[in-house]
Amino acid sequence: MSNQRLTLIPENKEGIESNVGHFLGEWRNVSKKADMISIFRLSIEDHRLLLTIVSSCSRQFIHQCTFRVVPVFSQDNMSASGFYSHKNEITIAANEKNGVLVLQVYQKSPNSNRLTREFYYRSEINPKNNEDQLAVNQVSDEYTKELAHEADPEFLSGKWVNTNVESYWIKYFTIVQIAGTQGADQWIMTATSNNGVVQWSPVLLTPFKFDRQEVGFVAYSESKQLNSLFTAYSNKGLFVVTAFHSVKQVNSVKQVNSVKQVNDSNKVFECINREFYVKQ
Repeated sequence: MSNQRLTLIPENKEGIESNVGHFLGEWRNVSKKADMISIFRLSIEDHRLLLTIVSSCSRQFIHQCTFRVVPVFSQDNMSASGFYSHKNEITIAANEKNGVLVLQVYQKSPNSNRLTREFYYRSEINPKNNEDQLAVNQVSDEYTKELAHEADPEFLSGKWVNTNVESYWIKYFTIVQIAGTQGADQWIMTATSNNGVVQWSPVLLTPFKFDRQEVGFVAYSESKQLNSLFTAYSNKGLFVVTAFHSVKQVNSVKQVNSVKQVNDSNKVFECINREFYVKQ
């Protein structure tokens, strides 16, 4: 496949190039019985990366439903390492490694906030496999019963510390539960930077149900120079947090031949980091 390049177009109509050629095409769930999405396709249209649902077992994801997703980079890779989409009701977070794409879907509803985490491979690897996924399935009653638990306040609340003491991003974050203004309890997440430069204000956190004993959450922080989308799931007492950062590069100054040049193009750099946290 040829390397296709995509120019990101943020709200200010400026952007940077990112290599997304390895993402383009059809991706299939490794499981014949998908929890949420069976098959999806990634394509470029009008300089934007689009995710189209080809087959799903969720009534909310109808056939040919399309989302605009934003590609992101890791610090050591010039090709896109993942992508995300953050809407009011649905958040999609994805990262790719060694040909496997891990897709997390956070789905809000009046009855239950639901999180699924599934694995996908490129269709051309085995095009005859999982042909039954092309049919639109119904939501599994058994799977819905498995998600019947509520977020455990005792597990979520507290201080969560990064296992990597040399991390450039979050040193630790705290989660507290408070009484909401309309009766329902709310969750607040406060992240503390490990570099002394990046600062996040306390933000609302939305918990999600995940498997029988695990949970997840989504939180979004917005500031003048940095927007951060935090997507997380628990695993055996550990929190795995994938964070998508939009770094606004404003009025940077560089020295060229003894002359200072100011770059005020307001470009946005999208990056991703995935780290692990234990409760203190």
